Amino acid sequence: MGRKMCLVWHNYSFDSHIIGNNGIKLAGFLVDTMHLARLFDSSRTTDGGYSLEALTSDPKIMSQGNSDDDVELISGKMSMKSIFGKKKLKKDGTEEKIITLPPVDVLQREERRSWIRYSALDAVNTLKLFNRLKEKLMHVPWFLKDSIQGTMYNFYEKCWRPFGVLLVKMESEGILVDKVHLSKIEKLAVGDKQIVADKFRRWASKYCEDAKYMNVGSNTQIRQLLFDDTSRRGRIEMNFELKPLSKLFKVLNTEKIFEEGKKAPLKYRTIHLHKICEGLQTDMYTASRFPSLSADALKVFARNIPSNQIYWIDNACSDGYVTEEGIMDDHKLSDIGTDYEDCSYGTAFEAFGGGNKGREACEAIAALCETSAIDSLITNFIIH
Repeated sequence: MGRKMCLVWHNYSFDSHIIGNNGIKLAGFLVDTMHLARLFDSSRTTDGGYSLEALTSDPKIMSQGNSDDDVELISGKMSMKSIFGKKKLKKDGTEEKIITLPPVDVLQREERRSWIRYSALDAVNTLKLFNRLKEKLMHVPWFLKDSIQGTMYNFYEKCWRPFGVLLVKMESEGILVDKVHLSKIEKLAVGDKQIVADKFRRWASKYCEDAKYMNVGSNTQIRQLLFDDTSRRGRIEMNFELKPLSKLFKVLNTEKIFEEGKKAPLKYRTIHLHKICEGLQTDMYTASRFPSLSADALKVFARNIPSNQIYWIDNACSDGYVTEEGIMDDHKLSDIGTDYEDCSYGTAFEAFGGGNKGREACEAIAALCETSAIDSLITNFIIH
């Protein structure tokens, strides 16, 4: 591909490897819209993510303030499932709910015209996204040591773009890693995640018994617990669409509980979750108008909780502090500095009544934040 061409990509790393595997060398890299999106908003992991579909459907990114232009801009990418997906047929000929996709090589042959249109629209949406993100970043100043160096788009051009190219080359050629060390680190990270996830579940189960079995990685379950899933912002500011006060969720039956009349435990069991606090409020919402559960949103509830208190097992559960050596006795706590004066509690403190209950709420929500951070560590830096 010509060096004089300036190419805009979405997820350049993936595409460059696929194309490179077919013997084509790339040049002329200009920008990766996924990198620009992360630079513009680094907290989208739980708010739609960084897929082309999610980004081009987000009014906060694509809107120009002109209603006529916005209709076209926010139309967004259509997913492969919505275009090529087909429902499975049951034995009686009726359709199942599950939508499946044929293999890509089959689509390219049998749905050729639709496939070409889908690919062309992807290119169009990527260019639209680039123009919108560039415009937004051009209006954000880039500070270095209290001095303006330019805009954040200038920062991308000077720092992130060459670094992105370097990372892709490193991925292509590979680097040596200590697999034994990574394996040890992964085990430690998985153990830490279990500790903080259990801490959140134990705390939540004081208010909702079935929360001890919940999936802390499910935004739907967390939202049901903290907001009763009623807080989808309505057409009028601060009006909410009311939904049932409680919901049923299917979770893995890790405790191997037998249901009545069953000879063996089922793989899944049903739990009942309801709202645990009336006073918890948020000003952060997703594009779908649901309360945001991003790291920034949760930190407003928890605020500044030191790591040693996040990993502290509170008295209602077990008198001890978890370390690599196990649970630490109470008389040793002074050595690690569990001083509540070091904390700065968030809005959950007052929402849950202040005092010990407010402190426990902030620490539990901080533990929930920690599970997400550990997930990112494992996925982005250890496994991959």
